[in-house]
Amino acid sequence: MTRPSLDASRAKLARAREHMESLCNEVRTFMKRDPFGITHEIDPKNGDDVWRLVVREPPPLRLSVIAGDVAHNLRSSLDHLIWQLALTQTRRPYKHAEFPIYSIKSHKVRECFDRSGRAKIRNLPPDAQNIIESVQPYHRRNATGRTLALLHQINNIDKHRIPLRAVARQTGLNIPLWCLDYLDAITGVRKHMDEVLRLRREPGRRDLDECDKKRIRVSFDLNISTPRARAFNGGIIALFNGIHRTIDEDILSRCGRFF
Repeated sequence: MTRPSLDASRAKLARAREHMESLCNEVRTFMKRDPFGITHEIDPKNGDDVWRLVVREPPPLRLSVIAGDVAHNLRSSLDHLIWQLALTQTRRPYKHAEFPIYSIKSHKVRECFDRSGRAKIRNLPPDAQNIIESVQPYHRRNATGRTLALLHQINNIDKHRIPLRAVARQTGLNIPLWCLDYLDAITGVRKHMDEVLRLRREPGRRDLDECDKKRIRVSFDLNISTPRARAFNGGIIALFNGIHRTIDEDILSRCGRFF
C-alpha cells in the first residue's frame, strides 16, 4: 500500500503550472495583435474630454478554457491534500472529504465550520484541522483566505455556470503633465466602450492640441471577469501565480510534517 504523501497535491500544482505557461504564451500572442485601443469624445453634458475602451478583437474563448484548467488543478491540489491527510489516520476516509473554503463562519461559537464543513476534515489529525481552519477566508485580514476565496469563486464559475471570461484590464497611462490637475482615470476590469479616462473641463484648462492627443496612451492586459478579480492587481497571469504560490508556500509546506 502506498504511503500517504504530498505527491498527488504537488503533481496537481505542477500540472497547473504547465497550463499557466500555456496560458501565458497564448495571452502574449493575443496581446501582440493589439486587440485593445481607445477612442476620444467630448461629453455633451459638461464638455469633458472622455476616452473609452475599444475592443478591436475580443479575447478568444480558448484563453478562458485554459484558465479554467489552471483553476481546476489548483483547487484539486487542495482536495488531494485533505484525502492524503485523512489517510494518515484511517484506511477509509470519509468519502466526501475535501478542502473546505468558507467565507462566513458558523454561528456556533465552538465550531469553525458548519456540520458539513467539519465532516470534510473529520479524519485529519487535530493539528492539521487547525491549519485548515486558520487559512479560511472568514478570518479578516487573512491574505491566504482571500486568495482561497478567489480560487473557490473562479473554480465554481468555470465548473457550474459559464466559461471564465477574459477581459481587458487597464494597466498604465501616459499623459501630458499639465493634464494631471484635471484627470479622472478609471482602473480595473473594463469592457467595450467603458470609460477609462476623463479630463474635466474646468476654468483655466486649455484645449488639447494634436501633440497632446498623440501623447495620451492607455495600456491594457487581461484579467478574469469576476467581481473579486478587480482587487487583484496583476492581471490573469499574476493572479494564478499568486494562488499557486499561496497553496505551495502557505498550505502544503505547513502540512508536510504530517507525512
